[in-house]
Amino acid sequence: MRFRFFKLCLTITFTLFFALFIRISAASADDALFDSGDVYRDYVWTVESTEDDGFLRVGGNYGYLTDKKLEDIGFHQNGFIPFGHSLDLDKAVSAKLIVEKLLSHEGTTGFAVQINQSDVLAFPESPHIPEPQTEFPHLFLPYVDVPISALNEGENNAFKFTVNEAHPWDWPQHLVYGITLRVYYNSAKAHSRATVNRPPNNEIQLSTTLSVSSQGPVHKVDYIGRFEDVDFNGNGQRYKWQYAIHKGKLGNHIGTSQKAPHSFQWDSTWLPEQSRAIEILAIVTAPDGIAYVTPVVDDLSLSRSHSIEMAWLNDVEDHWTTRSKAVDAEFTLTGDVEKASAAKMYWASWSSCYSHGVVINGYLTYTGMDEPCYTYEQHEVAIKPSVLMQGKNSLHTPLTPLYKGQIVHGMEVLYPGMMIKVKYDKKPRP
Repeated sequence: MRFRFFKLCLTITFTLFFALFIRISAASADDALFDSGDVYRDYVWTVESTEDDGFLRVGGNYGYLTDKKLEDIGFHQNGFIPFGHSLDLDKAVSAKLIVEKLLSHEGTTGFAVQINQSDVLAFPESPHIPEPQTEFPHLFLPYVDVPISALNEGENNAFKFTVNEAHPWDWPQHLVYGITLRVYYNSAKAHSRATVNRPPNNEIQLSTTLSVSSQGPVHKVDYIGRFEDVDFNGNGQRYKWQYAIHKGKLGNHIGTSQKAPHSFQWDSTWLPEQSRAIEILAIVTAPDGIAYVTPVVDDLSLSRSHSIEMAWLNDVEDHWTTRSKAVDAEFTLTGDVEKASAAKMYWASWSSCYSHGVVINGYLTYTGMDEPCYTYEQHEVAIKPSVLMQGKNSLHTPLTPLYKGQIVHGMEVLYPGMMIKVKYDKKPRP
């Protein structure tokens, strides 16, 4: 009992010291990564070969700081990893470091970064994930504001990740899939400009051509929308600018065009019905890598002959890992599912090969046996509308069985868990 009391006191003392030592930087993961008129350049760092899935372990028994082989081969020096880019800071006014963070071991706290000789900058948790966020497996995109004074022009830049070593079962661990250093410039920085052309009648049809009117050379155009949809960004926010970043690449957005005239055909077949107006902007990147964020085209609405109902879980279980327990959840559908023509289930996971299935209302809808192990995956699974019910529906993930008498990893279901879409070919009457 005395030992446990001493350990608790030590943990509390260390945590308070850690919180006082680091600087809490203005940070988020919501809609603040870009604004209309922004001019910036992204510098991306990803892991090439330390793991099969290309991630960096931070903290614990196998963290990169404790792996002497990595230091011996020059991967890092005293924990500082060379960034590997030549930074252009001419006319730079601010910067953000965006990290692709997977909470690997629940209870891991104090995730922070030091860049060159900067203060230690603490990454925030998402305010849209229930507290304590460290108890819910998740992958999302927190960022910290980086003072321009902390960066060096050219190649002499490095970063170091740390976590709080105090942990409920003595093994803190995050996985980092990549980082993006976004350097913002003032308007005097040479850049191309553009505006998104407003769709006819302010309507998003079943198929809508998105286009821009641009001034200056354009390498690519990324179209991003603000609306409610599947949360593959992972921060738990429903109505937001819909996109994700994985291994430094933009995804889960409306789409990208790299060929003039840089238009994109948006298929809205599975876009859910919206309670708020849809907004669209574009990120226009010039051949030299300088990006410009267009003004927002707002007050758009859906115009289709069919409807899509989207359901979220009524409650999300913490510690949702099938290695340790079976989980039961519920979701609610308001439509007459007997008139549904199609349905899909979406979620993000880690190591889904160890799933023993996803069961809806007693029907096995997913097995997971053919999925890869120890990787991050996004799932989009067609399900039969006949397994669904109007009102409350049950969802169950069984406990992963022993393999040759041994416990295996299990599937980690990442927040916010499963999301369901149901397609009705005729819109319900208002």
